[in-house]
Amino acid sequence: MPVYEELRRAYHLGQKVVIVSAAPDFIVQSIAHSLGGIEAYGTTYEKDVDNRIKIKTILTGEQKANIARQVMAICETDEKNCIAYSDSYQDIELLAMAGEAIVVNPDQKLLKVAKEKNWRVIR
Repeated sequence: MPVYEELRRAYHLGQKVVIVSAAPDFIVQSIAHSLGGIEAYGTTYEKDVDNRIKIKTILTGEQKANIARQVMAICETDEKNCIAYSDSYQDIELLAMAGEAIVVNPDQKLLKVAKEKNWRVIR
């Protein structure tokens, strides 16, 4: 799993690593824990009045970019010093704002943009 290893290496080098994903938060948190307890954000769930589980918030591409900006502000770092990974065209804003964008197993739409922008592709 190349992306996992890259994130792990970055964390062990003392770099700030944050996962921002539309995946369920409990899955994202599990991955973050396995990487050393890094900061992570994912889609959240809650129980309704009938005790059924429902989605509370889904992280959209725009929301992911906003979270990344907030983290950068707190860390007092610049976008050019950030690396963004994504497998979704929905994250184009996040990828475009980062100093380095890396697409992972992209669909054709994202692959086309990645080629145009000369972004690294991991398969």
